[in-house]
Amino acid sequence: MSHFAPGNLVLYKGRSAAVSAVGKEKIEIRCEGGDSKSVRTKDIVFLHAGPVQNLPPARLDTPDCEELLELMEQECFSFADFCELVYGKNSPQAAWSAWALIGENLYFTGSPENGVSARKPEEIAAALEARRRKEAEAEARSALLERIRNGCVTAEDHPHLREIEAVALGKAASSRLLKDLGIEADPVKAHELLLKLQV
Repeated sequence: MSHFAPGNLVLYKGRSAAVSAVGKEKIEIRCEGGDSKSVRTKDIVFLHAGPVQNLPPARLDTPDCEELLELMEQECFSFADFCELVYGKNSPQAAWSAWALIGENLYFTGSPENGVSARKPEEIAAALEARRRKEAEAEARSALLERIRNGCVTAEDHPHLREIEAVALGKAASSRLLKDLGIEADPVKAHELLLKLQV
């Protein structure tokens, strides 16, 4: 009926699972977190023959991706060969770690079913720049929230506080800043915060 067997490491909805039994119509799997489910073959993706013990399997150290890109050139590797190339072995841990590397969508692209290849240098540069920008935005947002909590906002923060002003004036029903601060989007509470900040 299928190529699956008990002990296989599989993907189910992007998370790790282990095959516990194979029936005529359905496959029993044990999911990350301990739940058991009865699924169809098309609902899961084979990662490794196993046997897998822990879910998710332990992540192995991140390899030197630049070196791997040179080794791979423009060749497409089977998922098992990619595991071997990256980690020097094809174990459940290597398969799970290799899947995570592909999932980052930075240096590699592909899937366990269709094989893995290196992304083009310009795609990698764009992905790294997008990641750097996202991290910088997250840091700036975190710093802004910290300044609001401490009541020491700067003149540069004032444009960001307009969404709170809109709630205070009844022009908006919600504010992401208020939500992130754990404050109800209520005009009175928004007004109190602005008074506290002396805006």
